[in-house]
Amino acid sequence: MTFKNILFTVDSGVARIVLNRPEKLNSLDAETMVELHEAMSRIEADRQLRVLVLGGAGRAFCAGQDLADPAMQEVDGKLPDIGNLVERYFKPLVMRLQSLQVPTVAAVQGLAAGGGASIALACDLVVAAQSAYFLQAFSRIGLTPDTGSTWFLTRSVGTVRALGLAMLAEKLPAATAAEWGSSGRWSRTRSSPAPSMPWQHKSPRCRPRRWYAPGS
Repeated sequence: MTFKNILFTVDSGVARIVLNRPEKLNSLDAETMVELHEAMSRIEADRQLRVLVLGGAGRAFCAGQDLADPAMQEVDGKLPDIGNLVERYFKPLVMRLQSLQVPTVAAVQGLAAGGGASIALACDLVVAAQSAYFLQAFSRIGLTPDTGSTWFLTRSVGTVRALGLAMLAEKLPAATAAEWGSSGRWSRTRSSPAPSMPWQHKSPRCRPRRWYAPGS
């Protein structure tokens, strides 16, 4: 498969997936999700990898589901089957990230919203640039959080804070995320956090249940 919407590289045991739809804030349509799953299949088959780093091109990490995706449009008066999209694409992706045999790192800059925030939280470690913020945007379109958010968010920041973020759809800035615990390390950069991660080459081959890099 030739990738159109993601960049996928492997170098010195480090696999990198970069969501590459910056004009769409790296939102996820069906085509992008198929490419992500193909990249995950290649990663799962490579026994030489030490770590997966997941990031986004441009000014955002990921805006979640692309609402302009044909699968999200009303057809002949029928509303889109959002549950089917979650079950077909988002849930399997999160499950694959969680079951991967190497550590996973989300390198977040700018917006991480909806399913995009969920995917970041599904990683073992979240490294957030100063520009990063997390947004549980589901309530703005009449949905409850999906893609594992209700599980990951409550474990990261606690039930009360998670409820507030989910119900009010308020931004969670990187600095606050680090203080509350949803970001294992806060990188004090204004753009991409990737340059500040030299320790990605020191990752263990086996995956711990949960791990966090020391604070900056």
